[in-house]
Amino acid sequence: MRYISGLQTQLGAQQQKNAPHTMIRSNGIYKYDLGPEEAEEIFKRLKSEIEEMGFDFDMDFDKIGRAIAQVIDNEYGNILRENILERLNNASQEEKYIVWLYCKDLQENLRMFPIDDEDRYGLQLFNLALRATFDVRNVDVIVTLVKIGFINRLEWVRSRCHGSSLKYVFPRYLKPIASEIDKYIPLPDPPDYKRYIDSLIENRVIDTLICLDELLNKENGIAEINKLHGKIVSQPCIIEKTPTHVAISRRIFKSFKTYFYERKKGKMEVEKEIEAILNTLRERFYPFLGVSVQEQFNGCKIWLVESIDKKIIQVRHSGCSISMANQNGTDTVKGEFSN
Repeated sequence: MRYISGLQTQLGAQQQKNAPHTMIRSNGIYKYDLGPEEAEEIFKRLKSEIEEMGFDFDMDFDKIGRAIAQVIDNEYGNILRENILERLNNASQEEKYIVWLYCKDLQENLRMFPIDDEDRYGLQLFNLALRATFDVRNVDVIVTLVKIGFINRLEWVRSRCHGSSLKYVFPRYLKPIASEIDKYIPLPDPPDYKRYIDSLIENRVIDTLICLDELLNKENGIAEINKLHGKIVSQPCIIEKTPTHVAISRRIFKSFKTYFYERKKGKMEVEKEIEAILNTLRERFYPFLGVSVQEQFNGCKIWLVESIDKKIIQVRHSGCSISMANQNGTDTVKGEFSN
């Protein structure tokens, strides 16, 4: 089992001279608690088997990677998958959450997870999404995924410059598990995001609604704070905010987005009612009424009304509020709506 896993670990990497030995041993230590001598024996066996096929283990490995990977998947894929599932079942709840989010990242091609050890920004985004989704903090996601077997660390040599990096590679034989990760990792009930959205709308928290509208238009649900208009605060397992970024839970992202825009769509009829009221005011009481509309965010508007009349009028209609108040010799009307 360790021999097959070691071979699978090595596939696809462009290696330095001593990298095969180094990386097979490194991955084996995390996965199987191997000692140096046992890791060396596995390496020697790998090298011997490949050289018997007529290849130079160090120089030609990348040429036969796909062929060997296919053989391993066909002949040993079930064994490898069973081993990974056993590890997953024995993992802690936090470790399972990490695996779940990683597999969702693969499924939806969100590209949050870092591609190598130099991609610190990607790791930062993944950790932010992990906190937003499960409130999991202060964990080493790389070590966790290597230990359970969902990534391997392979040393890649740059072809155009000196140096190398550790690539994080997903084993191809785990695609059937990753594509149905909900089947293998049950999750608790999601947070009540509808109540959160309803509260924002009913209390007219415009700054947060603006921010959410922009955030929901990001494919991965993560945005830089300085590129958003509005303000937002963290909500456990719904929204997570750092000094530089804000993220929405990947678990509820799609349903959250659907409900948010359903609520916005329901305001179209209310908007028509407000415009009808303003038209009535102009026709019956204020022929010189001036009306301008400001869009606070897509689907949420504020009507600013100016009149030379000094009378104060307040109109309430179907949850909408329009009020007039004297300001610097003119009457200013501010109308807001909530559904």
